[in-house]
Amino acid sequence: GNSARYFLTGPGQSIWNLAIHKNWKLGEERVFQFRWEMFNAFNRANFNNPTTNIQAGDFGLVTTAQAGRSMLFGLRFDF
Repeated sequence: GNSARYFLTGPGQSIWNLAIHKNWKLGEERVFQFRWEMFNAFNRANFNNPTTNIQAGDFGLVTTAQAGRSMLFGLRFDF
């Protein structure tokens, strides 16, 4: 064909993962930890690449996205 090279590009992605940890010492050898982790912290929509099958009816359309924000809380006790 005569189309340009890389003419069908997908949207960019911006994923920020953040984590906050707090440690408390309980004596000399024991440590208690609270952990809060956020994946895609700002909840930005990250769309997948468009369909590249020329014979498909949805050619060039972006039909799916990646998962939104998810958070994880955790407690840990080291002894």
